[in-house]
Amino acid sequence: MSTGSGFPWEPTVDQVASLIAVRTVDEGGNQVGTFTSDTRPTDVQARVLCETAAQDISQRLGIDVPDEYVPEAQRIAAMDCALLIIASYYPDVSEQRSYVWLQGAFLAALQTLQDDVRHATPRRLP
Repeated sequence: MSTGSGFPWEPTVDQVASLIAVRTVDEGGNQVGTFTSDTRPTDVQARVLCETAAQDISQRLGIDVPDEYVPEAQRIAAMDCALLIIASYYPDVSEQRSYVWLQGAFLAALQTLQDDVRHATPRRLP
């Protein structure tokens, strides 16, 4: 799969939307379940943040992700992207319980992935 970031763990817009479905509301007020040209953010804006999240994961790990960890890295990147969307487009809710819970889950999952990947002795990124 070709991704904008070039990282195989770049999440899809649908993966991110599944984490924050309440933010997939179109201009008519209907929850559509994904980001589209009629949502805030749009699908294009969400896709850019998906790329950013994939890059974030790469920088935080500092090492290549072995193939068996790519699905987990993608899941964690989706969580990161959801947090980026909330912070960027809905900063007034960044202190709410659901945001704080997602942030905690993201950090815990990222730490586990970092530990797992480091013990797998992958090659260093250039």
